[in-house]
Amino acid sequence: MVKRRKLRNYWLIPSYQGRYVGFLVVACLIVMAGYGFVFYSFISENYETIVELAPMEESAQDNLYKELRTIIIYLCSLSALFLAAITFIGVVFSHKVAGPMFKIKTVCNAINNGQFGRRIALRPGDDFREVVADLNRALNTLHVVRSKVFKVTQSETLLNEVFAVERLAALVDEKKLSATALVKNVDAPDEAAVPVMNVIVDYQQAAKPA
Repeated sequence: MVKRRKLRNYWLIPSYQGRYVGFLVVACLIVMAGYGFVFYSFISENYETIVELAPMEESAQDNLYKELRTIIIYLCSLSALFLAAITFIGVVFSHKVAGPMFKIKTVCNAINNGQFGRRIALRPGDDFREVVADLNRALNTLHVVRSKVFKVTQSETLLNEVFAVERLAALVDEKKLSATALVKNVDAPDEAAVPVMNVIVDYQQAAKPA
């Protein structure tokens, strides 16, 4: 059974979607304010002049002013409905970007936690399907050729971060990771943590030609 999307699922990245919808709403408010100013400054003033100069009874003039107020109320109501529609459209269209970005972030976090088989799955109506297909192919390639991956279990700045052996060696050379920091093989969670330098030395020795 296909699950229906809940309303909160359309609001996945508030920082981005809030700005997107906010820009649309502000733009609409500016246009509506401009139309309102034109209507009030010209239409209302000319209407009043015509009513005052026309030969008609006071009751007829009151009815005309009443109709004018009714028109203003209708215009305000339509403007509110238009603004609500623009807000809804902004949420829906921003979700077409936020949805794929949220799924990419979720899968990246899963891969960082050792779930290397995770891939990004989009709905038929989502944007960036070609980009995600290319990204999934890249992940498949990396999954095939990757070397051993280790999680840092002792570090001031990189605690619980996950790196391939080559990157660990680079971090040590860059002084971003201590040679004595402990790391643990992600593919062998039962093994004890070992100093990162031991892992690098074993990797370099294994890479030497026989």
